[in-house]
Amino acid sequence: MILFIDISQKQLVHILMLFLYHYSTIFLSVSAVSCSSEDKRTNPITCTASGISTECRQCAQTDGQHHTVDCISLQFSEIPRCNTEGVETLNLRKNRIEQLNDDFEEYVNLKTLYLEENVLSEIKPAAFHKLTVLNDLRLNENFIEVLHEEAFEGLNELESMYLSYNKLKSIPASTFHNLPKLKKLYLGNNLLSSLPNDVFHGSMITHLDLSDNLLTGIHSEMFKDLPDLESLVLRNNNLTEFPEIALDFMPKMTRFNLAENKFDCNCQNDVINLSKKMKLHPRWTPPTCLNGMDFLELEHDCPRENASTKQHTKSHVTDPMNAKSRPIDGANEMANYELYIVILLCVIVLFCAVWATHLLVKRYNRGNINSSTQNTSRPIAQNHGIDTISSRVSSPDSQQNNADARPVDDNRNNILLSCQVSDGVGMASVTVQRNFNISLSDIEEGRSRLSPHNIKTYV
Repeated sequence: MILFIDISQKQLVHILMLFLYHYSTIFLSVSAVSCSSEDKRTNPITCTASGISTECRQCAQTDGQHHTVDCISLQFSEIPRCNTEGVETLNLRKNRIEQLNDDFEEYVNLKTLYLEENVLSEIKPAAFHKLTVLNDLRLNENFIEVLHEEAFEGLNELESMYLSYNKLKSIPASTFHNLPKLKKLYLGNNLLSSLPNDVFHGSMITHLDLSDNLLTGIHSEMFKDLPDLESLVLRNNNLTEFPEIALDFMPKMTRFNLAENKFDCNCQNDVINLSKKMKLHPRWTPPTCLNGMDFLELEHDCPRENASTKQHTKSHVTDPMNAKSRPIDGANEMANYELYIVILLCVIVLFCAVWATHLLVKRYNRGNINSSTQNTSRPIAQNHGIDTISSRVSSPDSQQNNADARPVDDNRNNILLSCQVSDGVGMASVTVQRNFNISLSDIEEGRSRLSPHNIKTYV
């Protein structure tokens, strides 16, 4: 019984070891090559580089024409020659390839090229110009510092390009101009501090990754040539703002990531509008505010009066707890409406003031006229050397009894104004005929006709 148990344990251990060995072999083989489960035939293939022959793995699909060649972790220092036709996928990951020198004569049918985790530092002009049907290029996890303007010349069918985890500090403006079918571009984890405004001109990019760089600013027209852009990742840069107007050029945007950027969260209209747009899209990730505010709640944290006047002024709300919680929907429109109301009220008040002044002046003039018809004498205001001045106002009824009154006519609706002036030498008299609606201007006209001499006036 004991022997049976011992044998069973040994067999069990042996079976378990075999299982683990088989599992580890399958796992390692799957993780090391790119041959898929659809590849029915797998056989070794001899590849040569720098005079050294090495066996790689060749996978063929059922039709026997489409091949995948895996040369992973074989210490190649250049592109190997594998003496095969119909290769569509070439996997050269984890080798020691330092440069590309137009080494793709045998791979004119290549559609996918894996060059990750090599030691490339430069992509020379026309390095891939013979790969006219290539649509997927993987160059990530290298040491690329320089991209020449014509580095990707000839890749007219390229749809995906991976340049993440390199040492790129700048990109020439025309680098991606000759890639009419490029849709996915990954430039994350580089050292980019800026990009040319027209760097994406002529492309059809739908997915753009610029995360983990050193970008300090984004021009408002940088994405104007990307109307089909659906995903833009700017996570973990040095951005303090983003031009809200730039989103108008990307109407199909479904994913927008600004996380781990420390924004200057103030009450400017651009910042608030960007906050409102990001709040409406659940897949858009907002930045972090330097002053501790919640970027998605700027609409409520900013005072209403500041929101409409700080479009070009960077004054910050440093204490969100004390900020007035008033909505700023349509802040500009409301401010303009209030301004129009104030202007209208000012005009109405001014008109009323002018009209009231006019009525008062008219009433004052009428009062002077009535008082002048009742009084026959006024105190002398000032003596200018004229001895006497006498004036009377009489109606036609009193003309017969008044020696100084002179008849004017038989119209009883008229009154007579008679003035005599004496300076001790001679005497002058002036008679003025007016109706009952006599005014101060009439009296002044009469006075002006008396004499060029200085006279005493009645008020």
